[in-house]
Amino acid sequence: MRLQIENFAKIAKADINIDGITVIAGENNTGKSTI
Repeated sequence: MRLQIENFAKIAKADINIDGITVIAGENNTGKSTI
C-alpha cells in the first residue's frame, strides 16, 4: 500500500510505502499521530 500526503496538518509532503509492519517514528510535534 502506498500513502501519499501533501499539505495536510504539519505534513508538507510525504510518500510512504506501507508493507507488513510499518513504524512511524520521529521527533515530538512532527505529525506522527496525524498519520
